[in-house]
Amino acid sequence: MANVTSLVQGFKVVGLKFCEESKGVHQLLWKKHTVRIHSECKPPDRTLFVVNVPPYCTEEAFQRLFSEYGKVQNVYFHKKPTSGPPQSAKYPHFSIVTPVLGFKVAYIVFTHSSAVKKAMAVPPSTVLVLSTKEHPVLTGVKKWHQQYNQQFISRITLNKEIKALISEYDKKKEQEQAASKQEPDNEGWVTVTSVACSATEEI
Repeated sequence: MANVTSLVQGFKVVGLKFCEESKGVHQLLWKKHTVRIHSECKPPDRTLFVVNVPPYCTEEAFQRLFSEYGKVQNVYFHKKPTSGPPQSAKYPHFSIVTPVLGFKVAYIVFTHSSAVKKAMAVPPSTVLVLSTKEHPVLTGVKKWHQQYNQQFISRITLNKEIKALISEYDKKKEQEQAASKQEPDNEGWVTVTSVACSATEEI
Protein backbone atom coordinates (compact mmCIF):
# COMPACT_ATOMS: atom_id res chain seq x y z
CA MET A 1 0.00 0.00 0.00
CA ALA A 2 1.17 3.50 -0.72
CA ASN A 3 1.32 5.86 2.20
CA VAL A 4 -0.17 8.95 0.56
CA THR A 5 -2.48 11.79 1.45
CA SER A 6 -5.94 11.82 -0.12
CA LEU A 7 -5.78 15.41 -1.42
CA VAL A 8 -2.96 17.90 -1.93
CA GLN A 9 -4.10 21.39 -2.93
CA GLY A 10 -7.17 19.94 -4.60
CA PHE A 11 -5.28 17.12 -6.32
CA LYS A 12 -6.11 13.49 -5.68
CA VAL A 13 -2.89 11.59 -4.89
CA VAL A 14 -2.71 8.05 -6.26
CA GLY A 15 0.15 5.55 -6.25
CA LEU A 16 1.64 4.22 -9.48
CA LYS A 17 3.92 1.21 -9.90
CA PHE A 18 5.63 0.44 -13.17
CA CYS A 19 4.86 -3.27 -12.76
CA GLU A 20 3.70 -5.65 -10.04
CA GLU A 21 7.30 -6.50 -9.11
CA SER A 22 8.29 -2.86 -8.65
CA LYS A 23 9.11 -1.96 -5.05
CA GLY A 24 9.02 1.79 -5.54
CA VAL A 25 5.69 3.59 -5.78
CA HIS A 26 5.43 6.79 -7.77
CA GLN A 27 2.71 9.33 -7.05
CA LEU A 28 0.33 10.70 -9.64
CA LEU A 29 -1.73 13.77 -8.83
CA TRP A 30 -4.97 14.54 -10.61
CA LYS A 31 -8.02 16.75 -10.42
CA LYS A 32 -10.90 17.92 -12.56
CA HIS A 33 -9.73 20.09 -15.44
CA THR A 34 -10.64 23.74 -14.81
CA VAL A 35 -9.65 26.60 -17.12
CA ARG A 36 -10.87 30.07 -17.99
CA ILE A 37 -10.65 29.46 -21.72
CA HIS A 38 -12.57 26.33 -22.67
CA SER A 39 -11.36 24.03 -25.42
CA GLU A 40 -13.50 21.65 -27.46
CA CYS A 41 -10.86 18.94 -27.22
CA LYS A 42 -10.74 19.17 -23.40
CA PRO A 43 -14.26 19.79 -22.06
CA PRO A 44 -13.88 20.63 -18.33
CA ASP A 45 -16.72 18.40 -17.15
CA ARG A 46 -15.23 15.32 -18.86
CA THR A 47 -11.48 15.95 -18.51
CA LEU A 48 -9.08 14.88 -15.78
CA PHE A 49 -5.86 16.86 -15.38
CA VAL A 50 -2.90 14.69 -14.28
CA VAL A 51 0.54 15.94 -13.18
CA ASN A 52 3.83 14.32 -12.19
CA VAL A 53 3.54 11.84 -15.07
CA PRO A 54 6.79 9.80 -15.41
CA PRO A 55 8.66 9.59 -18.74
CA TYR A 56 7.88 5.89 -19.24
CA CYS A 57 4.10 6.43 -19.32
CA THR A 58 2.47 6.04 -22.72
CA GLU A 59 -0.87 7.22 -24.05
CA GLU A 60 -1.91 3.60 -24.63
CA ALA A 61 -1.09 2.63 -21.03
CA PHE A 62 -2.99 5.63 -19.65
CA GLN A 63 -5.94 4.80 -21.88
CA ARG A 64 -6.07 1.37 -20.27
CA LEU A 65 -5.44 2.58 -16.70
CA PHE A 66 -8.11 5.26 -16.66
CA SER A 67 -10.68 3.13 -18.45
CA GLU A 68 -11.37 1.68 -14.99
CA TYR A 69 -13.28 4.88 -14.23
CA GLY A 70 -15.10 5.17 -17.55
CA LYS A 71 -14.66 5.07 -21.31
CA VAL A 72 -11.67 7.17 -22.36
CA GLN A 73 -12.09 9.27 -25.47
CA ASN A 74 -8.59 10.77 -25.69
CA VAL A 75 -5.31 11.01 -23.81
CA TYR A 76 -3.15 14.09 -24.36
CA PHE A 77 0.42 14.55 -23.13
CA HIS A 78 1.99 18.00 -22.79
CA LYS A 79 5.27 19.28 -21.41
CA LYS A 80 3.34 21.84 -19.35
CA PRO A 81 -0.32 22.71 -18.74
CA THR A 82 -2.17 24.14 -21.72
CA SER A 83 -5.77 24.56 -22.80
CA GLY A 84 -5.17 23.74 -26.46
CA PRO A 85 -4.61 20.41 -28.23
CA PRO A 86 -1.15 18.83 -28.54
CA GLN A 87 0.92 19.02 -31.69
CA SER A 88 -0.27 16.66 -34.37
CA ALA A 89 1.00 15.73 -37.80
CA LYS A 90 -1.55 15.64 -40.60
CA TYR A 91 1.10 13.96 -42.73
CA PRO A 92 3.30 12.01 -40.26
CA HIS A 93 6.11 11.34 -42.74
CA PHE A 94 6.33 14.94 -43.94
CA SER A 95 5.85 16.79 -40.66
CA ILE A 96 8.03 17.33 -37.62
CA VAL A 97 6.30 16.96 -34.26
CA THR A 98 8.46 17.36 -31.18
CA PRO A 99 7.91 14.39 -28.85
CA VAL A 100 7.04 15.06 -25.20
CA LEU A 101 10.04 13.75 -23.27
CA GLY A 102 10.73 13.57 -19.55
CA PHE A 103 8.12 14.27 -16.90
CA LYS A 104 4.90 15.67 -18.29
CA VAL A 105 1.26 16.45 -17.66
CA ALA A 106 -1.68 14.54 -19.07
CA TYR A 107 -5.29 15.28 -19.92
CA ILE A 108 -7.64 12.31 -19.80
CA VAL A 109 -10.83 13.03 -21.73
CA PHE A 110 -13.72 10.71 -20.91
CA THR A 111 -16.94 10.23 -22.84
CA HIS A 112 -19.01 10.90 -19.70
CA SER A 113 -18.55 13.31 -16.80
CA SER A 114 -19.35 10.56 -14.29
CA ALA A 115 -15.90 9.07 -14.96
CA VAL A 116 -14.19 12.20 -13.61
CA LYS A 117 -16.25 11.97 -10.41
CA LYS A 118 -15.37 8.30 -10.09
CA ALA A 119 -11.65 9.02 -10.52
CA MET A 120 -11.80 11.72 -7.85
CA ALA A 121 -13.48 9.29 -5.46
CA VAL A 122 -10.79 6.57 -5.49
CA PRO A 123 -9.43 5.68 -2.03
CA PRO A 124 -6.00 7.07 -1.06
CA SER A 125 -4.60 3.54 -0.80
CA THR A 126 -5.07 2.97 -4.54
CA VAL A 127 -1.96 1.85 -6.41
CA LEU A 128 -2.19 1.57 -10.20
CA VAL A 129 0.05 -0.79 -12.20
CA LEU A 130 1.23 0.59 -15.52
CA SER A 131 2.83 -2.42 -17.22
CA THR A 132 1.25 -5.87 -17.06
CA LYS A 133 1.93 -9.19 -18.77
CA GLU A 134 -1.13 -8.70 -20.95
CA HIS A 135 -0.27 -5.07 -21.71
CA PRO A 136 3.50 -4.55 -21.31
CA VAL A 137 5.08 -1.11 -21.55
CA LEU A 138 8.37 -1.42 -23.39
CA THR A 139 11.54 0.18 -22.04
CA GLY A 140 15.26 0.06 -22.76
CA VAL A 141 16.44 -2.10 -25.68
CA LYS A 142 12.95 -3.42 -26.42
CA LYS A 143 11.62 0.11 -26.76
CA TRP A 144 14.51 1.15 -29.00
CA HIS A 145 13.93 -1.94 -31.14
CA GLN A 146 10.26 -1.03 -31.54
CA GLN A 147 11.10 2.57 -32.45
CA TYR A 148 13.66 1.36 -35.00
CA ASN A 149 11.13 -0.91 -36.69
CA GLN A 150 8.58 1.90 -36.80
CA GLN A 151 10.99 3.95 -38.91
CA PHE A 152 10.35 1.69 -41.89
CA ILE A 153 7.45 3.02 -43.94
CA SER A 154 4.97 0.97 -45.92
CA ARG A 155 5.11 1.91 -49.60
CA ILE A 156 1.32 1.87 -49.81
CA THR A 157 0.98 4.17 -46.80
CA LEU A 158 3.64 6.53 -48.14
CA ASN A 159 2.01 6.69 -51.60
CA LYS A 160 -1.36 7.55 -50.06
CA GLU A 161 0.21 10.30 -47.99
CA ILE A 162 2.06 11.74 -51.00
CA LYS A 163 -1.12 11.78 -53.12
CA ALA A 164 -3.08 13.47 -50.35
CA LEU A 165 -0.32 16.05 -49.86
CA ILE A 166 -0.12 16.85 -53.59
CA SER A 167 -3.91 17.05 -53.86
CA GLU A 168 -4.07 19.49 -50.96
CA TYR A 169 -1.28 21.59 -52.47
CA ASP A 170 -3.00 21.73 -55.88
CA LYS A 171 -6.29 22.75 -54.27
CA LYS A 172 -4.55 25.49 -52.31
CA LYS A 173 -2.88 26.86 -55.46
CA GLU A 174 -6.22 26.88 -57.30
CA GLN A 175 -7.80 28.85 -54.47
CA GLU A 176 -4.92 31.34 -54.50
CA GLN A 177 -5.23 31.81 -58.27
CA ALA A 178 -8.99 32.28 -58.02
CA ALA A 179 -8.53 34.86 -55.28
CA SER A 180 -5.86 36.74 -57.23
CA LYS A 181 -8.22 37.16 -60.21
CA GLN A 182 -10.64 39.04 -57.99
CA GLU A 183 -8.01 41.51 -56.79
CA PRO A 184 -7.85 44.92 -58.59
CA ASP A 185 -4.73 45.69 -60.60
CA ASN A 186 -2.66 48.88 -60.31
CA GLU A 187 -5.30 50.87 -62.21
CA GLY A 188 -8.17 49.56 -60.13
CA TRP A 189 -9.51 47.08 -62.69
CA VAL A 190 -10.72 43.65 -61.63
CA THR A 191 -10.39 40.68 -63.97
CA VAL A 192 -13.68 38.80 -64.26
CA THR A 193 -13.77 35.38 -65.85
CA SER A 194 -16.90 34.86 -67.91
CA VAL A 195 -18.60 31.50 -68.03
CA ALA A 196 -20.51 30.58 -71.16
CA CYS A 197 -24.01 29.34 -70.43
CA SER A 198 -26.43 27.63 -72.78
CA ALA A 199 -30.16 27.81 -72.34
CA THR A 200 -32.97 25.94 -74.05
CA GLU A 201 -36.01 28.02 -74.87
CA GLU A 202 -39.32 26.31 -75.07
CA ILE A 203 -41.91 27.64 -77.52
